[in-house]
Amino acid sequence: MESDTLTKPRPVMEPDQVYMLFLKELQHVISLLPEEWKPGETLFGCPWQAVVITALVGVVTFTLFFWRTVLAVKKREYLVDEKKLTEQILVLKKEKNDALTKMSELQKQTEHLKENEKQSKETVSSTMKRMQNLESKVLEAETRNEHMAEEKNKYAKLLEDEKANSLQNGTRIEKLEKSNQKLQLSRKSIQDALAKTTVLLDEAKIREDARKVQHKCLEKDYSALKEENKTLKATIKSWEDKHKDLNEQIKVYQKSQKELEDSVVLKDHNVEVLSELLADLDACDLQKGDTKVLANGEVAPVSFSDKKTAIKNRIKQMMDVSRVQTTLTVVEEERDRFMTKLLNEEKTRKSLEEQHQELEHAIATLKSDKSHVENQLKILQQKNEIMVEMYQQKENALQQKLTKEELERRSKESQLSEVGGKAVEAEEQVKVLRRRINEMEEQMKKTEEVYKEQVKEQENKTHSNWVNARNAERALNQEKLESSKLREKLAVLTSQLNERRAPLFRPNSGQPAGPRQGDSYGPSPVSGGAPSPPIMIEGPRRPPSAPVGRRIDPYGPRPPSDPHGRYPENKHIPGMDMMGPRSSSPANMDGSGPGSFLASPIRDSPGSMVQGPPLGPGPHEQLLPPGPHGRLPPPGPYRPPRPGLYHLPPGLHGHPHHHGPPLPANGHPGMPLPGPMGGEFGPRPANGHAFHPRPGPGHVIDPRGPPPPHFRPPPPHHFGPMPPPHGVRGPMGPRPPRPS
Repeated sequence: MESDTLTKPRPVMEPDQVYMLFLKELQHVISLLPEEWKPGETLFGCPWQAVVITALVGVVTFTLFFWRTVLAVKKREYLVDEKKLTEQILVLKKEKNDALTKMSELQKQTEHLKENEKQSKETVSSTMKRMQNLESKVLEAETRNEHMAEEKNKYAKLLEDEKANSLQNGTRIEKLEKSNQKLQLSRKSIQDALAKTTVLLDEAKIREDARKVQHKCLEKDYSALKEENKTLKATIKSWEDKHKDLNEQIKVYQKSQKELEDSVVLKDHNVEVLSELLADLDACDLQKGDTKVLANGEVAPVSFSDKKTAIKNRIKQMMDVSRVQTTLTVVEEERDRFMTKLLNEEKTRKSLEEQHQELEHAIATLKSDKSHVENQLKILQQKNEIMVEMYQQKENALQQKLTKEELERRSKESQLSEVGGKAVEAEEQVKVLRRRINEMEEQMKKTEEVYKEQVKEQENKTHSNWVNARNAERALNQEKLESSKLREKLAVLTSQLNERRAPLFRPNSGQPAGPRQGDSYGPSPVSGGAPSPPIMIEGPRRPPSAPVGRRIDPYGPRPPSDPHGRYPENKHIPGMDMMGPRSSSPANMDGSGPGSFLASPIRDSPGSMVQGPPLGPGPHEQLLPPGPHGRLPPPGPYRPPRPGLYHLPPGLHGHPHHHGPPLPANGHPGMPLPGPMGGEFGPRPANGHAFHPRPGPGHVIDPRGPPPPHFRPPPPHHFGPMPPPHGVRGPMGPRPPRPS
């Protein structure tokens, strides 16, 4: 029992049973509800099962939609937070400290730059010539690139035209294939119809052959019946002849019968006579007793001779009677024999008559059958003629259809062959054009690679020449700045000496003051009293009362390109000529003079700049829009900077000075301001100059590419725009594209 219980499988609930249990439970739960809450059999005419299924499907779809749309949205992750900004500020402070340390290193490098100044003057002219040659080469390369682009556009147009032609050919081929398929289907249907007609023709031929065979069989039967009829007619004639013979024989036998009857009558008469004779003999015997009996019974006397004669006559008569009797017996035998023959002949005649009647009936039936068969033969011949005509008509129609279809098929095959030939030609042309296009693309790629390599080489050469030129120019500018600063110091010292000497000498009243000694605008010892012209590089120099470190200006510091107030300060800074790179690079054809405010690898070198005269909004960075914290926008794609307003720093208002720079904050010209750099910018450098020496150019990065990962916006400040981060140059104007 235990083994039986172990081997028995456990009962498994089927889905139908589960569904029935679920329905029962639902009905039980619904029955427990009050009557007001009990649902009806249907919901507005719809069954509850459909309503429940639709509700479940709607819930599932809503959950899926909610899951895919609402729950898939994640929290926004903001890129900039306060912590990040504070970290960036700390990092920028560290960078500022590093920049201050670099300033000391830059001061050391100025000494080396002074030595390289002489060599740079000679290299500048050669580099300018090289730059001009490179510019001409770049222009030639640009024209070649334009020609290549035009050729590429032409080939692209040819490619598009060939693609359009190939698409048209493909559509034509598809249409022809569809028409070919339709023709093949029609051909198949025609072939099926032909097969059916051939089958019907074969069947008709078979029927015709069968009918011909039947006709031949009927003809054979008809000929056999004709022969039988002839034989029957011959037999009938023979039987008629026999019948005539038999009738003649019957007549002969009847005559003989009559004769025999006559002979029988005679014999009867003879028998009677003989009987009389016997009676006479008896009478004779009686007369032996010599008594003669008369006719009337009377006995009369008779003589002996008369008796003998009478006996002899009587014996003769008796002999004649015996003879007659023998002849009668013979005649009777013959009569019996003839009677049997007659009976046999009558029987044969009756049988022959019956056979004759049967033959006549058979002849009549054969005649009727013959007429029926002849009628059927005529009908069949008519049908055969009609069928032959019908088949001939059908054959003619089918032959016409076949000829038409063959002509159409041949025309379509010729069209298809032509179209196929055209398609093959088009495919060959497309293949040839594709090969040509591939060859042209390969040639274009090769030429592009060659031009890219040439452009790379030219760019590398131009860049290296440009870097060398800029290094030389910046070294020259630095030396010129240092010389101008030394001159300013001399002017300050001479002004101080003049001020100290002024109370010792009384000036002539009404006479203009003579030229100051030591002034660069004073009389030149070479020219004999004429004032020396201003320096061509720097433009009009600063007056001796101008401060060295910085100047307090209501509109902020002047840019280095306008150190002497050439532009009115109440107006905007000039546009792209103030923003372009300071160089003789081929990317900037105008403004390549030494006095323009252009990019310089030395001045725009990585690291923090000198905190003296702040740099203008040139190639260092874009102009900062006025904001709550002066924060730079996040790094984005390269675009040329826009000329913006040179905004006034907060808290400084005043009228612009149109005649030289204003006095410093302490009111004494030429005296250094308190602070590191003559105020709040740190101590003066150890070499006695107002500017720290700058390091050489670092790793040059193309500004049109993505910014470096360590690029951060500068901290908020109120002393002008900050220098760019390490390795980032400002916009340099249009340049030839650098290959990727």
